[in-house]
Amino acid sequence: MELQPEDKIRIHQARKALLRKLYKVLQVNRKLPEDQAIALMEAETSALFDQLFSVYEGIVTHNPHAVKSKVHARKRTQQNSRTEHVGRFFIHVMEQKLHDSNLHASVIPVLARSVSLMIGVEAYNLFQEKIFRLIDFAETHGFDYDQMLASKPGQDIMKTIFKLYRSEMKKSPAIAEKLRNRLDEALVECSIRDEGIDDINIEEEVEKGLQAFVRLIQKGLGT
Repeated sequence: MELQPEDKIRIHQARKALLRKLYKVLQVNRKLPEDQAIALMEAETSALFDQLFSVYEGIVTHNPHAVKSKVHARKRTQQNSRTEHVGRFFIHVMEQKLHDSNLHASVIPVLARSVSLMIGVEAYNLFQEKIFRLIDFAETHGFDYDQMLASKPGQDIMKTIFKLYRSEMKKSPAIAEKLRNRLDEALVECSIRDEGIDDINIEEEVEKGLQAFVRLIQKGLGT
């Protein structure tokens, strides 16, 4: 079977991403017994293996969209519309400054979704209900989403989420490593789907996004 140049690029990107992930897992967990290390590597790389198989499937079946459709389907099952609302409120207070840092498009959504990881289930559910009530009020009175975000209740909610996130991050410095892994995975998925970032250094992009985000969190709202 004759591989097209774009097929070779996607295979190379997928294999490179998988090897990078294995290397990182081994670096961090050098002292683990072999059976535990293998189990950890399997858990950490299962999604990347799925992506690699999807790339091969797309080539064999002459369906270049196979990898995209599978990745998108997985994302749809993982995403929760409620998480998107809470994350959107959280990230809104610094979104423009993050855009000004010239981050890759996949970085900001990962940062927004991290709110569910940071603030805990109880606080998350509380903000979720507040946002739903505000959405209902906005729809009843003919306000669109942007107007709702700009309203005083909307601003109050997003500032409270931000302050809680900032407080929890100070108590949980290890969260930075989890964010780094999630950013890495998001950029790897984009590179495998060949979305025009094959010439970008993923590790540099991850660090740039993480540093810009942490810097803004540490700086606070200034109000």
